[in-house]
Amino acid sequence: FSTTNKDAILTPKSNDHGADVLVMGQDDKNYAIQVKLTSKDLGDYVIGEVLKAKSYYNDLFQMEFIPAIATNSVLNSSAQKMAETAGIHVFNRNKIAEMLSTNKISIMDVHEREKKRKTSL
Repeated sequence: FSTTNKDAILTPKSNDHGADVLVMGQDDKNYAIQVKLTSKDLGDYVIGEVLKAKSYYNDLFQMEFIPAIATNSVLNSSAQKMAETAGIHVFNRNKIAEMLSTNKISIMDVHEREKKRKTSL
């Protein structure tokens, strides 16, 4: 997201209130993203986590956040239905691969961003 004129903030590793990344931009599209790295399909629990994050960060920053999930996996059918109903954006492995093909970043970019992770908000 940092390559798209948006500010990507990594939340603290603990007590993140359900979001690992906050993306804020000039186009009024702000995202509260729950990131999941797993070899299994994601279940319903991830929906609750990201909806909790949306509410918390909407209140904290007094702006609207779009709930989103970024994963190297996929959501199971129940979680996918819930995400669609709740308006949660899903960046699954295919969408992430597509984004990476148009926005070149390296693993070094990722490590540099990780060094700037917030300890509190």
